[in-house]
Amino acid sequence: MTQEIEGVVDTGFSEFLTIPHKLTEELQLTFDGVDYLILANGEIETFEVYKVTVTWDGCEKKVKGLI
Repeated sequence: MTQEIEGVVDTGFSEFLTIPHKLTEELQLTFDGVDYLILANGEIETFEVYKVTVTWDGCEKKVKGLI
């Protein structure tokens, strides 16, 4: 399934996108496990990870979607 969405990409992009849980359901994204990230305030958070392919500047790129 494909859906066009608009977003903002930080210059420090490193393969992770934050996406709404509702979108993971609508697009029937594949659950890929959990990951732990350190936030700017030093706290460690757990996130669900989903497989996502985005088209960026005309090229497909596989990234991880976090919710």
